[in-house]
Formats: sequence, C-alpha cells, structure tokens
Amino acid sequence: MNYELLPIFSKPIFVTKLLVSNKERDVINNIVTNEDYKSSGIGQNNLRGKEISLASQSKKILEDINLKFLTEKILSAFNIYKNEIMEVRDTDFNLTSSWITKTKTNQSGNFHMHTNSMFSGIYYYQVSDSNLCFENYNNSNWFVTPKKYNLYNSRQISITPKNNDVVFFPSEVYHKIGTNNSKDDRYSIAFNLLPTNYEV
Repeated sequence: MNYELLPIFSKPIFVTKLLVSNKERDVINNIVTNEDYKSSGIGQNNLRGKEISLASQSKKILEDINLKFLTEKILSAFNIYKNEIMEVRDTDFNLTSSWITKTKTNQSGNFHMHTNSMFSGIYYYQVSDSNLCFENYNNSNWFVTPKKYNLYNSRQISITPKNNDVVFFPSEVYHKIGTNNSKDDRYSIAFNLLPTNYEV
C-alpha cells in the first residue's frame, strides 16, 4: 500500500558539534570552574538538597568578553538551524540570557521549559554519562502501549550529548538534565534566543 506520512507540528531538535580548540577549552574551563553556583530554581519541585543541579549566579555568561569566540560559534551553528531547518532566513536573533549548569555525581534536574523565549540551546563543555531528556506534555485522552517506540509515538525522547555538542530546540519543549552517573562534574552552558526583527 502506498502512503504519505506527515510529521505535522513537529518540534525539531538540532544537534551539531562545535569546533573548539584545546586553548579555547582552557578559557571555558577557567570560567566554569571559577563561577559561583546556587541550586537551580527552575522546575525543581520534586528534587531536594544534594539531588538538585546547580546554576551559575550570572545569567549573562556568554556576554563575558573572554567567551566571545564561543558565542560566535554558537550563533553560527544556530543560523544553520534557523535558516535551513526552520526557514526563518529573514529574521535575526539575539541571545537574551545564558548561564552555566553544574551537575555533580547523582544530581539531575526536573522537566521544565523556558518562558519569554522562542528558541533555546545548550552547549556541552564537559559531559560523560548524562542524557538530555525531552518530554511531550501535550496530554492525550487515550494511551495505548506501542509494540515499539519511535519518534511518532513516544512521550519522552533522550539524547546523549558529547563534549562540544550544541543542541537547539523550541523553548516551549519540556526538557531536563538526566542524572549524572559519572564521577566528574557535568558542565553545560544554556541560553535563550529571541527574534530582533520580524513581520506579522
């Protein structure tokens, strides 16, 4: 039987690797290890104390002049996402906020989304055994168990990022930091983007 499949109203998750030199990683390392952190306050209702991942005090971390090279690499990759995938070629975007997440061994986050933003992203500086999990919070009146889960029937999808990966996604997509199962601290830089020029 011939048929056509239309994955309508999808939420495209874009993953690519940034080319970051060892010298540039040293600069990032100096910033992430010397930043002041506090327990993350976003969507952490079900986690307490030592289970909660940490967030940097600064919410403008990519405005640090020493990270200009990283900001440029992130925006260059985002332009591929917004131009070639989302087809919003005539719209420019600015970073509005950015912060470091620090996740120690056995720490994780809860599902949350980013308000007052159109697209969000995460750059992974140091990660070894921790997933990025996405959840579909659009409730259905019915649920039947699929024989095999795939992109069309799953309520939750996880990806396993590697060092220097950057991920972009629509800000309304619920996501969380998976449990850090490694002995090393997990560092990533999260950020939000808004359009600066658009027509309605």
